[in-house]
Amino acid sequence: MVTVDDVRDFAATLPRAYEAVVRDRVKFRVGHIVFLAFSRDESTMGFAFPKEERDALIASEPNKYEMPSPSDLRYHWVVVKLAAIDQREMREIVLEAWRMVVPKKVAAGYEAAGGFEIGGTDMSAKTDRPGNDAEASAEIDAIISGFGGWRSTTASGLRSSIRAADRSIVEEVKWRKPSRPEGVPVWSHDGIVCVGEALKSAVRLTFPKGASLKDPKKLFNARLDSKTVRAIDVHEGDKVNEAALKRLIVEAVALNGAKKGT
Repeated sequence: MVTVDDVRDFAATLPRAYEAVVRDRVKFRVGHIVFLAFSRDESTMGFAFPKEERDALIASEPNKYEMPSPSDLRYHWVVVKLAAIDQREMREIVLEAWRMVVPKKVAAGYEAAGGFEIGGTDMSAKTDRPGNDAEASAEIDAIISGFGGWRSTTASGLRSSIRAADRSIVEEVKWRKPSRPEGVPVWSHDGIVCVGEALKSAVRLTFPKGASLKDPKKLFNARLDSKTVRAIDVHEGDKVNEAALKRLIVEAVALNGAKKGT
């Protein structure tokens, strides 16, 4: 389990980062900006993270990440359970949170000194790259191929339906980390539409705003207890209603567009 001392030791290596205790809570700042904050019992750690990607991150690993308190929802912030991460993941989270708040020149100097290398992995190359360029498509090809067997076949079919439903949808690979260097396939249009991943017994499509979508054909069969997220788990031998899936994609895109316009 990761502890405050583990984080303290690593944060001490980051330029301009310093520790503060506010109302019995340990926090780490750059200037006046907090980029890490522990709960009072030190079982969870809040960290800076793009709020437009927050729902998808939590949906991808709900046993690890959770929403911040209602008062913090307006901030770029996510909470992680320390018992659910290892040392490498902790260092990645801390580093990326620090990089969000530190001046770019400082981050560039740290990178030039080799500071983004964690456990043999160069985190400076971890940038999520949007767009349907050949390299992004090839990366997703490789990820899906790596699922193996029926899961690869199923994921490939789901991907084809997603792309057919919205010709303008953008394929991306997000959330690379040492424990999952290949990243996670994400489909976006005015925000994240859905996220794909392989489970032990299913291929899952997670819709971060799925609870706001109409699902008359009852495709959603997972994450039904979430206030915002819904997911489709496809097991071996399952047949997916392709027309219904396409309608969900179109509706999710429309919902993103409506929220962007408000």
